[in-house]
Amino acid sequence: MSLEVDKYGYTYVESPPHREEIRKQRLISHIKYAPDKLSGEITFTLKTVAPVHVGSGIFELAEDAGTTGIERVVKGIVKENGLPVIPGSSLKGAFRSITEAISYSCLLDGKCQAKKEEDEICIACSIFGAMGFMGRWSFSKATIADENNYISMKAKTPIPMSVEMWKPNINRHKRKFYPYIEYLSDEFWKSANKLEFHNTANYDNVDDFIKDKVVEPYDFIPKDIEMCFSAKFENMDDKEIGLVLLGMGVGENNEPIFQPHIGGSKSFCFGAIEVRVEKVIIYYQRDAKTFKSFDDEKHIIGDVNAWVKEKTEFVQKESPDKSKNILFKDGLNKVKEILHFPTKLPVTVI
Repeated sequence: MSLEVDKYGYTYVESPPHREEIRKQRLISHIKYAPDKLSGEITFTLKTVAPVHVGSGIFELAEDAGTTGIERVVKGIVKENGLPVIPGSSLKGAFRSITEAISYSCLLDGKCQAKKEEDEICIACSIFGAMGFMGRWSFSKATIADENNYISMKAKTPIPMSVEMWKPNINRHKRKFYPYIEYLSDEFWKSANKLEFHNTANYDNVDDFIKDKVVEPYDFIPKDIEMCFSAKFENMDDKEIGLVLLGMGVGENNEPIFQPHIGGSKSFCFGAIEVRVEKVIIYYQRDAKTFKSFDDEKHIIGDVNAWVKEKTEFVQKESPDKSKNILFKDGLNKVKEILHFPTKLPVTVI
């Protein structure tokens, strides 16, 4: 058994039989009364397992970026007050793509639109939003937990070099991911069909392309850095919460089951992270009594690990009515193979 990747470094998670298996549900608004639903906030710890680069689109002098050992410009990362942050939109996009791959969802191919309350949309669009619908789950930005540790680790870590390459998304019924392989290693390129790549690179010889200045230094968040972020959710049920946690790589024991990718230069193994739940606050449960009394009393979950276990196990239980299962287990198993850091399976270039 091996992971099959193309010359761009991608591999794919096949969606369920597409037309028959998109399981839609009626819109559930974040502001409406929804019986037996939960609303609250979860605080997470994010740990970088590999360098992370969430690009700002700006080139900076290496010394201004806080890097050492290089005298040239680097591709900058998003920062606030001199410290890196990961925007909530980046977190949402990364976790949404995985949630789509492990559920009976539409993969953002335009099949889900919310123009009126009677519309039905798939589970991922219902949670994260669709055209005309803001969704019921949102993320804050991730910030550095220990500034001194970040500065120390940055000074000790050589600046990484990388190159970006993209492949057109020609099949929207698949979700593509980078496995954690050294994409531009000698072993990879010996087995890849390099002659097919020169049109993209605008070089007659791909080896010249790799050796030229397109390989650039990147500013980065070093590995083994902890960051903190939170997520707010409205009118979610147990299955939906469990699905999102699995899509973030959080397993039954509040331990990582895979390492999601975030940011740029994934073909160079950038962007591996691990996520853990630290605190859960339930604002209210949408029962009739609470709704009528406007009681917003908050409840802090005492045993976070048990709460995570309950939600993630609940979504994985098979219902006798197959149409009520929202988890696509084949997709989850495939994601576990692809996004395991480091890659456990041998890689075959196709």
